[in-house]
Amino acid sequence: MIEILTIDGFKSIRHQLIPLKELNVLAGLNSSGKSSVIQSLRILGRVAQHEYKVFPEDCGDEDILRNKHEKRMEIAANYGIKGEKKISYSARMEQYPDFPKIIYMGADRIGPQTIYPSKKNGGLDGRGTNVLRCIEECSDAGIVLPDIMLTDNTEGEGFKFVVQGWLKEISPGVRFNMDKVPGQEAHTATYNDFWPTNVGFGLSYTLPIIVAILMGVVDKNSIVLLENPEAHIHAKGQTALADLICRAVESGAQIVVETHSDHVFDGVRIYAKEHSGFSEKVCLAWFRLNAEDTTEIEYPMLQENGSLSSWPKDMFSQFMDNAERLL
Repeated sequence: MIEILTIDGFKSIRHQLIPLKELNVLAGLNSSGKSSVIQSLRILGRVAQHEYKVFPEDCGDEDILRNKHEKRMEIAANYGIKGEKKISYSARMEQYPDFPKIIYMGADRIGPQTIYPSKKNGGLDGRGTNVLRCIEECSDAGIVLPDIMLTDNTEGEGFKFVVQGWLKEISPGVRFNMDKVPGQEAHTATYNDFWPTNVGFGLSYTLPIIVAILMGVVDKNSIVLLENPEAHIHAKGQTALADLICRAVESGAQIVVETHSDHVFDGVRIYAKEHSGFSEKVCLAWFRLNAEDTTEIEYPMLQENGSLSSWPKDMFSQFMDNAERLL
């Protein structure tokens, strides 16, 4: 598990030592530094894999990414059973064979498609392009998920059954099926017997999020990074998604969620209230930019009863602000 992430001179972050727990919820206004945390972890994942290009695509090089007030940029993390190991961007030539695998699902996920290209052993890419192949491979491998990951809608313990069960939780009544395209490295999917292009974006955007979370349960030495998992999902589905995330954490996954959804946020709070001890596994982080365009982070503590030790200014307060204007 990654326990501490240190970021110096990266984009809007001048210096932050960020504690990480099993579940980490990053919230805040746009361009406040949340994505920089996700990108920093992805960079370290590429450092561990000795990839030639360690910066995410279309982000530029160090000269572009380095904070304008700083002369150097550094990204590092402590990981291991007790955080005794360290990886750093500046020591890219070192060996980090046991650094957790990065399972990343970005906000720019692939939308509804009639045919999904599939790459054998290609893994789950950050856009979810290969998601149907991943479901097939995990199912063929006979992977069985823990009972806590099963819902009342789950028809079996196999990977595909659990995926189907959670799709029904997020969109009640939906029937998901997938098939290989004969003679091609491709798959097709249907929802209620319709192509994805005929049922909107919500289910197509949700499917790779579900798969990424379940893969984090399967691979114990991994960390799942989710950007805006709530995109195109209604409020009830967003709350169900929070339940899935929390159950995965209970099953041993480490997850970082960047979200703008008060329903996801409240879903985590509800799970903590209904499951004793879970609050200790959660780190809440509220991001804001100060007058110098530098990231500041507050860490309200999640209490056993689902309340917070403090409520940062502007944090998920818009509903009440709007209600006051309507009364």
